[in-house]
Amino acid sequence: MNVHLQIVKFRIHDLLAIVLCIISLNVILSVYCLPDSQDIMNTRQDRVERGNEEGPARKKSRMEQSSSSYQFPTTLEDFQYQFNEKGQLRHSVSGKPYEFEFKKGDPTYNQRRYEALGKIITQHIYKLLETETKLERIYIPTDHQDNEPRSFVFVSKNALTTRGKLLVLINGSGAVRAGQWARKLIINDCLDSGTQLPYIKKALEEGYEVLVMNTNENRGQDSSRRSVPIRKSSSPYEHGVYVWDKFIASRPVRHVAIVAHSMGGSVTEHIASKREQSFLKKVFAVAFTDSVHSMATLGISHNIKNFFAKHTVNWVSSVQPLDTPRPSKRPLDSKQVSAGTQVHAETSWTSFKSVFKFLKRKETELMTKERGQTGHNPGVSIAHDEDLDDDDDDSTLELRKESSDDDSQDKEIGQGDQPKGRSGAGIDISSSDEDTEASFDFQRYSEEL
Repeated sequence: MNVHLQIVKFRIHDLLAIVLCIISLNVILSVYCLPDSQDIMNTRQDRVERGNEEGPARKKSRMEQSSSSYQFPTTLEDFQYQFNEKGQLRHSVSGKPYEFEFKKGDPTYNQRRYEALGKIITQHIYKLLETETKLERIYIPTDHQDNEPRSFVFVSKNALTTRGKLLVLINGSGAVRAGQWARKLIINDCLDSGTQLPYIKKALEEGYEVLVMNTNENRGQDSSRRSVPIRKSSSPYEHGVYVWDKFIASRPVRHVAIVAHSMGGSVTEHIASKREQSFLKKVFAVAFTDSVHSMATLGISHNIKNFFAKHTVNWVSSVQPLDTPRPSKRPLDSKQVSAGTQVHAETSWTSFKSVFKFLKRKETELMTKERGQTGHNPGVSIAHDEDLDDDDDDSTLELRKESSDDDSQDKEIGQGDQPKGRSGAGIDISSSDEDTEASFDFQRYSEEL
């Protein structure tokens, strides 16, 4: 009996010793090795927060590193491309059109190469505006400070002093800049279809002065080489209103026509709504090419809607032949006719002749109205009489009849689809102004690049 009790006591002592050892070991581990549950939670939270903060930075760093690993030429000559006599981009050795898939199986490289070429193309078009059409570059804001980023517009010689007629060109969204309708067409088709050069040359022939907006030049680098918004031009809307105030509303020009493509139509609508009095006083016609403007926008007055219904036409992408009337979206809105193409980016080019026929017709109406009001020819003629009966194209624009064509035949375009204070010519450009900003869904119509 005593022997059994001693065995039991021995085992109890052993168990107690083992338990004490385990407890001691846990205490040692908790102090020197393992964090408690709160520490674990804090650590996890720190990692999450640090990941959120560092994630975009690391991603940007990787992108910059990836971008910097690609070295591309900086001139057309080094790219071994040139524009031939037809304005087509061709390889200077093989004579072949631009080949996007330069490196098989490397889409990132091919896209970066395309974008690098696009930047060169932009500078090339700027040069053509200055050499072929003799337009002058004016930097904005006109009161820019040293080391402040700036944008610019292009104007013809007498654009800021004329009392006659002025044609304003407004591009769409995306990578396109002043003088471009569609970069994709410039690279893959020709200069005529993708740039505004034909419009500028025709306008100058017709006696217009010209102003070319640059609505997508919205950011630049400050003195620290940081990307910052350009003052007075931080968005297409702000750019449009600033240019209107500075170079049109405050100038002596009496008769303004506008040609606006895609989102340029929305910029036009914004200018009209924010500067209604000067817009209605000066503008006699607006030609849209597949514009995205909407008279349903809040703040659009009845006077502006009525003006759009009577004095604007929108050449829309459609399967119908050129100038075929299309149903308008709402009663007080631009008349719609077919641009003769289903491709959004092509509409400015395919409707080119029709646009100028429309502008000439509106000029005739304006001249007739002015003669009726004064009893004699207006003091400033806005068109040469010999040009008013141009019959060089049988495809005349009919805007009087309404169409009941089934709109389902149309192609649906999907969603998501600088010297300070004075110009080089010595023209004073330092008058005061006010500007207005507005928001826009840039994903609605992204330019085909």
